[in-house]
Amino acid sequence: NEPAGAGSSEAGTIFNEPSGLGISGSLSRFWNAWQDLANVPESGAARAAVRQEGDFLVTTLRQLSSQLGDTQAGLDDEVTREVEAINAILDQLAALNGEIPQSQFNGGTEGDLLDRRDRLVEDLASRVDINVIEQANGQISVLLSGHNLVQAGEVSHLSVRALSQNGIPTATIFFEDDGSLAQIQEGRLRGITEVRDVTIPAFLDRLDQIADALVGEVNRAHRAGTCILYTSPSPRDGLLSRMP
Repeated sequence: NEPAGAGSSEAGTIFNEPSGLGISGSLSRFWNAWQDLANVPESGAARAAVRQEGDFLVTTLRQLSSQLGDTQAGLDDEVTREVEAINAILDQLAALNGEIPQSQFNGGTEGDLLDRRDRLVEDLASRVDINVIEQANGQISVLLSGHNLVQAGEVSHLSVRALSQNGIPTATIFFEDDGSLAQIQEGRLRGITEVRDVTIPAFLDRLDQIADALVGEVNRAHRAGTCILYTSPSPRDGLLSRMP
């Protein structure tokens, strides 16, 4: 089934086709063409229709597979952009850590700085799962999977390197300071990688299964059919072919 209304998912939108244009519409026309041929097996037009709808179905499957591949590549680029945005927020938080303790003595600007800090923390938390520890002087420590990203004025950035997954270079996230793999459990960054690494490969596998089943079952049924030819005494009757 094509997930209707899946506009919130980059992968789901590929299958959210107008009525009759997706996989289900192509399959319906394909089966209908075979039914028409079964009713008039001697019809050249009906045979041509089966071939045409078969070609269209194959084209539809290939287009969906290609679109999924393009979306997967686009999400790979999105991982890099998201990491860059996260690192920029970390830099701002570290800078605020340097300003907030001094602001208590600079005309009462501490409240504005704390508001900016809280908005940045909220933005960061929507992108990646973090733990935040506030110090008595107003500074914060930001941790990801127990790894310090911000400590006072010091920052440990995330980095992206391409690692091979199933023979495809894939943007993978590491901690820049020690090179260890960053385990992302929640947030937008987790959503992007999960769609790229789990959802889309699952869709591609299901498309392969559909194509393989179609090829195997249609060919099996076709081989099991019979074609009986006989010559009628009347030249007008010609040849009659029958396909069960």
